[in-house]
Order: sequence, then structure tokens, then C-alpha cells
Amino acid sequence: MPEGKLEEWIFPPYAAEISDGVLYGRGSVDDKGPAMAALFAMAALRESQIALRRRFRLIVGLDEESGSRCIKYYRENAELPEFSFSPDASFPVVNAEKGILRIIVTVASPNAPADASNRVISINGGDRFNVVPDRAEAKFLKDGQMCVVTAQGRSAHAMEPYKGVNAVQKLMRAMRGNAFQEEDMCVLDKAFALAGTDCYGESLCIKCRDDVSGDLTCNCAAVESNISDGPLSLSLKFDIRYAVTIDPDELTANIKKRAEAAGAQLSLHTHKAPLYVREDHPAVQTLLDAYEEITHTRPAPISMGGGTYCRFMPNSVSAGPLFPGEEETAHQPNENISLDNLKKCTHIYAEALLRFNGTQNEK
Repeated sequence: MPEGKLEEWIFPPYAAEISDGVLYGRGSVDDKGPAMAALFAMAALRESQIALRRRFRLIVGLDEESGSRCIKYYRENAELPEFSFSPDASFPVVNAEKGILRIIVTVASPNAPADASNRVISINGGDRFNVVPDRAEAKFLKDGQMCVVTAQGRSAHAMEPYKGVNAVQKLMRAMRGNAFQEEDMCVLDKAFALAGTDCYGESLCIKCRDDVSGDLTCNCAAVESNISDGPLSLSLKFDIRYAVTIDPDELTANIKKRAEAAGAQLSLHTHKAPLYVREDHPAVQTLLDAYEEITHTRPAPISMGGGTYCRFMPNSVSAGPLFPGEEETAHQPNENISLDNLKKCTHIYAEALLRFNGTQNEK
């Protein structure tokens, strides 16, 4: 993950500073800190000298946010576990991950405006699909004078876009308030209609939900312009997290129909199928038992819009590091985790390993 706006960080994003019992830095909670908690839990199990009845392995990849090539390589070249869990989400257990559909919609004018004194020069904002864009900028000529409009937003993880403020959507709305040549205005109007103003996919005609994992969410993640003295062309990137029982082919068909109605072209960037492991699965119950042992509470398993390496493994779910009621700081400035919670994570993971080993009564 990039650091985002450096000026919003209390400490340098890669310094791993500890202040008042809190570790700050990119990856502190997602996912370097929890990876260390899992490693120390394994070390505790080994040093306890309890006889191991199972084999345990820590699998660490480096590109979960940008292609997951590491875990794909592991899948193709190493032994797969019977069950696994990832410390990359929330407690007590995340047994349902929404499907992830990433698309690019492009709106273009067939002709360049005859009068270049009132036209769009560039529109750009956002970067990664999985981050709500916090800045977007447009440059345009107005009566021959260069003008710049900047929209400020608030970043958030694409799995919870409603926690952010989308700068691309703000910019597209603002640009419609300016008078340009007809060719450019037509592109802007269509792009604004597709970008929408909400984060539930209404503009793409895909708003829906299910009882297992809740509402579909849609993040208008970026806008990129392509002009080069020719016709205006705008590409919009969307990150869609859909409920686990929804048919992705039907979603794609609806988006394609909506794009074609707006005279736009649709291209599929990425699709990751949803993950769902039933609540009564023995391994899910074991993780819940470990959580209850340490916290003396037993919430029900939960679903989320985020994606983890669990999607690439059989019988795999996430557990931690975020505890119920905690603020999610992953992908945001000042990402952090308290040392107390990091220790509690380690304790829960060690308890889970004991139970998976079948030796919880020997500790």
C-alpha cells in the first residue's frame, strides 16, 4: 500500500514508531504486525515443548494488495493445508468475504471541439482500485485561460467506501458546473452519471444485497483522461464488492447494459470469487473457542468486503487483528495497532494452535 498524504501522518509512515503504547506505520495492522503475532504464537507453541500432533506452517506473501502472485505461486508449487486462517481481518472470525469485481468504464467523444479556448485539458484522480480516492484534479481552458479545480476527499478501504469521501465523484460533479464545448460536455455528463454519488452501485444499476454478507459496495476508485489534442476520453475505475450469493455474471451483464446505454465501453480488470465457510465448520468453531477462552466473549462469525489470501486456500478464514468496536485504520494515514492488542492477538493465535494441535488441556 502507498503511504497516501505524507502531511497527514503523525510519524513517518515506514518508521514503525511507538507512542503511548501504540505502533504507527504502514502495515502495522495490515498486515506486518499480525504476521509477527502469528510467528510469535508459533514460537510459543514450539517452546512449550508440547508434542506436536499436527504440522504448522506460516505462509507469508508480499503482494496481497497488488495481484496476489505470491500465494498463487505457493498454491501451484507447495502442499496445501487442510485448514488455514489469516490474521488479516477482524475478530472473532470472518467466514465470508464478498466477491471482488474490478472494471474500467471508458467514455469518449468521437470528435474534438472545434474551439479549443473552452475545453478540458486533463482530469485525473485516484490510483489503486482498493482505496477511496482522496484527491482529484482537473485542468481546463476557460476563454483561453488555464484553470485548475481540485477536489479533496478522505481515503478509506474500498471494502468500506462509506467511511471515506470520494474525491473523484466530487470532482465530476463540480466539472458539470462549467460550460465547455458540446463534445466535452457530453463526455462529462456521461462520466458523472456513471461515477454516481453513492457507494452502493446505483449509478451502474447493480445495487443489491444478501442476508449472509449484506450490501454490495462500489468504489469509484479513479478517473484518467486521454486527450493529446484530440477528442476527450475519460476512464473510470470501479472496485465492486458483491455479496457472496450474488451471481457475478448477472452483475457484469447489468453493468455492460448500463455502459452501452451511456455510449461507454466496459473492460474487466479483475474478478475474485467470494469466499464462504459455513459457521458450523469444525475449524471455525475452534477459532471461536480460542477467542472465547482469551476474551471471555463469543460473538458470531462475521462477513466483510475485504479480500485476503484465504480466497486462494481450501477451508480458510480470517481471524483478527481488529477487535469488535475498534476503528479500522488500514490503508489510511496513521495506520496503527496498540501493543496490548498485538499481544492479545498473539495469545489468541497461540490458543488456537494449541486447540488445532489437540493439546489445549496440556498447556
